[in-house]
Amino acid sequence: MAIAEVFDKLIRTKVPLASPLAYIHSHATIVALSEPLAISGAFAKQELRTFAKHASLADGINLATARALHATLLTADKDFTGVNGAVVV
Repeated sequence: MAIAEVFDKLIRTKVPLASPLAYIHSHATIVALSEPLAISGAFAKQELRTFAKHASLADGINLATARALHATLLTADKDFTGVNGAVVV
């Protein structure tokens, strides 16, 4: 989901795509969306809605993925302000 969101932004701003993809692969863990993770994402979305009423399913899946990996989600999305396991940069 996060890769899709990054590339959506890059395409809209007409940034060449090869370099960002290489950077993502060298600095991130790519996780397949499994059934349990998808369900956890739906629950996380509902949790996020207590902080931001427009939180998306993609936001929930990203948060659930970070939590499943015992990682901190770094984001520029202010909807994550105050959310356990997320840091807004």
